[in-house]
Amino acid sequence: MAMETNSIKLGGYLISKIVTLGKTSTGNEYISVRLTLQVGEEDSQRIDVEAFSNKLTSTGQPNKIYASLMTVHEQYKSLDSQFVDRRAKKDAQPVKHEASTVANKEEVDFVYVNKGVKLTNNRYMSNGELITTFRLTTNFFNRAKEGSDPTPYIEGMLRGVCGNDIQRVMDNDGDVVALKLEFLVPEYREGYTNRFGEEIPSSVAVERFELVLRDLNEDAVNYCEDEFVKGRACEIGIEPMSRIEQEQVKTEEKPKRGFGKVPTFAPTTKVTKEIRIIGGFALEEDEYENDPGFDYEAIGEGVKALEKKIEDLKENEGKSVPLAPKGFGKKSSGNNNLPF
Repeated sequence: MAMETNSIKLGGYLISKIVTLGKTSTGNEYISVRLTLQVGEEDSQRIDVEAFSNKLTSTGQPNKIYASLMTVHEQYKSLDSQFVDRRAKKDAQPVKHEASTVANKEEVDFVYVNKGVKLTNNRYMSNGELITTFRLTTNFFNRAKEGSDPTPYIEGMLRGVCGNDIQRVMDNDGDVVALKLEFLVPEYREGYTNRFGEEIPSSVAVERFELVLRDLNEDAVNYCEDEFVKGRACEIGIEPMSRIEQEQVKTEEKPKRGFGKVPTFAPTTKVTKEIRIIGGFALEEDEYENDPGFDYEAIGEGVKALEKKIEDLKENEGKSVPLAPKGFGKKSSGNNNLPF
């Protein structure tokens, strides 16, 4: 049985909600939900979680996930609730959902997302450049009970293989400001027979994440540089971060009178997204040797498949390709004979 390699849990105040209803090419209705949760004490500590479901299952039965997401749409209260109905009009625009919009944060729902949460990457091309951002997806939301006093949080764990040695990130003065690691997370997929009678073989899909260590205490830095090396299997505690930062952008305009240009400063919002390392340790070989997801040759094939998808994306710009223990543990040996 394959190990769990990708696990995220979070809870936060529901700041905004965007719900889209539509129809697939086969006529099956669907619902898409994106919630923005405040997962820290600061207003800027926000993160998006997405969910999707068809109204009917592949066998034509009512889908329970669809029904639960409709409850989110109709009842979950946020500061900004938007609704888009594209079932009859594909270019419909968002409108305010008055019934679930409240005036202040004291009235919003506190939402837990503790089941089926997965960290993936969303990749797309923009002006010839590959853009990669992480996304959180799930199929289940749950509200805190009325009268409770929950605390916002986000925590996660990734098990996988270091794609390179951890690297130092320097500022312009040559000071180390972070450590950066390419981390490969395998997902074992069992073989099956599809509805057309075709046999689909088992495989290992690989997602590649960039992880960052910001807590540069001496013990953590020494441990990471010694243990998080290319080819080593590790378990890493993470904290996906999406911080909203306000900054002033300088522009220059010609004045109404006089000469030259006058600088003006306009406020703008910058969103910084990164996956932070909060702890972790190298795995001993006996902790993963019987796991089919940690077959190094299969991981190598998964990396090749990922690279092929990225190359296809670059050749077809404009098409989107979606795809925690704290502290540091004991040191251990690793396998550097990866086929990548």
